[in-house]
Amino acid sequence: MRSPDYARELSAGDARTWTHGGDVVGIGGVVPIWPGRACAWALVSAGAGRCMTALTRSAGAFLSASGVRRLEAYVDPDFHAAHRWMRMLGFTLEARMSAFKPDGSPALLYARIG
Repeated sequence: MRSPDYARELSAGDARTWTHGGDVVGIGGVVPIWPGRACAWALVSAGAGRCMTALTRSAGAFLSASGVRRLEAYVDPDFHAAHRWMRMLGFTLEARMSAFKPDGSPALLYARIG
C-alpha cells in the first residue's frame, strides 16, 4: 500500500484473508462503487504458488457471493500472472486505460458480469 488513504479506501467494502499452513497467502476484497458495481482487488503472496488452486476456488466463491452484478479489476499491462488469474476467476478483458495510475501509467480493465 503506497498510502494510508488508499488502504482506507480498500477497507470500505468486504474483504478476506486467505491462509495456508499458518501463513497469509493473499488478501482481497470488493469495494462498492455504486449499487450493482464494485471494484475487486487482491494482493497475493509470492509464496502462494503451492496453494493457488485452492486460493482461486475460494476467491471465486467469495466474488460470486458478493452479489454484485458488475465487478471490475485493474491490472498492470505487464503482470502476466495477474491476467491469467483474472481469466481463471471469470473476468474478461474490456479495455486499456491510458494514464490510469497516479504515475500516469496505463492499466487494463477486466470485468466479471454475474
